[in-house]
Amino acid sequence: FVFLGNYIEGKGQDMALEAFAQLLPDFPKARLRFHGGDMGLDRNRAYRRALEAQADNLGIADSVTFGEFASEPRKVLAGAFAAMNLSRSESFSRTVLEASACGLPVIATRSGGPAEIVTDGETGLMIALGDVEGCVAAMRKLCNDPARATEMGAAGRERVLSTFSPKTFSHKLGGLVAGRA
Repeated sequence: FVFLGNYIEGKGQDMALEAFAQLLPDFPKARLRFHGGDMGLDRNRAYRRALEAQADNLGIADSVTFGEFASEPRKVLAGAFAAMNLSRSESFSRTVLEASACGLPVIATRSGGPAEIVTDGETGLMIALGDVEGCVAAMRKLCNDPARATEMGAAGRERVLSTFSPKTFSHKLGGLVAGRA
């Protein structure tokens, strides 16, 4: 599992750790990789340290990686099993869009923007805000059926290409300008 998001309270990395700790005993080969920056802020550096301590306290530190900001998200998404976005509040999510474009199923909270991108049960799995058990269930669902996870990822990629591509955007914008929308 890969989680792209700056180390900011409210992004949901803490929830991902809690859920992953419950998943790991049944899927000991699973891994969780975080990639994000601290935006040069002390409070964000402190939050990352708190997340690292949380992973250690949960006994999962050997299965979790805390990476830096990914200037090229496709490189860190390549080869991942699924992506996670567990924000408490999210506008249109570029990280969800990028993960879907890379063919990954996405587990995301119903926090705004991700619901515009992820079609629940088809391109990923949507969960309620703060629902750790729902996150565990979503992770288990994908781990128990990797073929279905792959199908969801492919459907997500197709959705991004057909709905959010520059060509589609240009066509829709042209329609608005011409008064056809």
